[in-house]
Amino acid sequence: MRLPWGESTLAIHVWQRYVPAMPMSLRLPSAVEDRLSALSTLTGRSKTFYATEAIVEHIDDLEDAHLSAAVLARVRSGAEQRIPLNDLLAEYGLAD
Repeated sequence: MRLPWGESTLAIHVWQRYVPAMPMSLRLPSAVEDRLSALSTLTGRSKTFYATEAIVEHIDDLEDAHLSAAVLARVRSGAEQRIPLNDLLAEYGLAD
C-alpha cells in the first residue's frame, strides 16, 4: 500500500487507525456493555474506541486459532503431511 507520506510501519499504523472505517453494530452481553460504558466514562474515550482496540488486538489470535484447526483437520485426514522438526532443521543446515 502506497501512502501519501511514504511507507513505514508507523505511517501504516497511523493510516489504519485514523482513516474512517466501515460502521458496524455489536450486540454485547449487558455485563460487558456496562464494563465498556464504565471504562469509557472513566477515561473519556468512546466505547467505539475500546471495541475497535479489542478487535484489532485479538483478531490475529482468532484467525490463527481457526486456521490451525483447519490445518489439524487436514493432517488428521491425510490431506496434508507433517515434517519432523529435525528433518526441517537438517534441510536448512540448522541441525546440530
